Amino acid sequence: MKDAIQLFRPHSRGRFLFRKNRFVIRVIHEEGFETDVHAPNPGKLLELYLPGTEVLLEKHSNPARKLPWSLAALRHGEAWVPMVSAAANSAAAELAVPALFPHASGLRREVKSGDHRLDLAFENGTDSWMAEVKSCSLVEAGAAMFPDAPSIRACEHLELLMELQKSEGIRGLLLFVINHGSPEYVIPNYHNDPRFALTLIRAREEGVSIRSVITRSEDDGRTLLTGDPPAEPGLLLQGVKELVREDAGLILDVEYLPEEKRWQAGVSIHPGELSRALNKAPKRATGRTTGPGSATGRGAGRVRIPMRSRASEILQTAQRLHELLDRWAGHASGHASGHAFGDAENRQFAFPGNPLHIPQLNRSIFQLRHRISLEQLQGR
Repeated sequence: MKDAIQLFRPHSRGRFLFRKNRFVIRVIHEEGFETDVHAPNPGKLLELYLPGTEVLLEKHSNPARKLPWSLAALRHGEAWVPMVSAAANSAAAELAVPALFPHASGLRREVKSGDHRLDLAFENGTDSWMAEVKSCSLVEAGAAMFPDAPSIRACEHLELLMELQKSEGIRGLLLFVINHGSPEYVIPNYHNDPRFALTLIRAREEGVSIRSVITRSEDDGRTLLTGDPPAEPGLLLQGVKELVREDAGLILDVEYLPEEKRWQAGVSIHPGELSRALNKAPKRATGRTTGPGSATGRGAGRVRIPMRSRASEILQTAQRLHELLDRWAGHASGHASGHAFGDAENRQFAFPGNPLHIPQLNRSIFQLRHRISLEQLQGR
């Protein structure tokens, strides 16, 4: 079994400026020049794409490439988070499977099954296994969550693993590769993707194995598993079904108001039908365009962050979020001062710049959601 693998080979460092679209970001190199860079990971990554974040870049010699530079990794706290497309699969094949299945043999990648491809297949004793690998970068407050945005594809992969197990007797494995931090738990992100959360619970009930490993990447691209034996966070599912079915919670709406040339963060409370509210765009956002410092740089002037909660606890959850926003609206670090207005249950917080680009506030929002999840699922 390998101790470490080379996931990427950085040629330059720089700082993230803004995201142009799902696959292109703008960076300034440490030498002082700016370039467009290919971003292999199309996820939202709201907690990672912050202006000024340090990045590691790879340069490619292929003249046919439209963009010679690609994003290799992003700094998050003290950790480097790999952004290479095949990073999680390589870590799974070369590090995780040998550690979790010491007698595994015949490992293959990108195995076709019907109209789909699964990431890995291998033999372990008398059992045949097929595995799907999911890269997890949303880690805060001792908990890792996947996905960071609704993923129909992830649900389809779980359905396929269940079908293969039922029809062909092939063991199914969903493997989370958590690429930074030291979380104690893995939680399906029922806030953003309740369908995936329920599908994962059903898959586990039908015998699909759900495993996870934590990796650590160095700034030279060397990557290894955390712990010997590898650390494996617990899977926290108790109570997820009830929270999804109750469909209550709140939504943090962050949007740019072009007429007023400012950003606004608002919290709306939903004792029921939270999913319906998420799918319904607020009227005031209609026709609005992006503002300076938007979440993705250009083309999106509004971001919605849901927090599911028991109906009986919504007001307490909203109050915790209000206090957080109020603190930073009053003295936004690196921004001019903002202000809050509105009634106690439906307050709006004004900011001259995108509040999600204030690193301390951004991280505090996600830490709050993760802490609330742990409290809800552990019955605290």
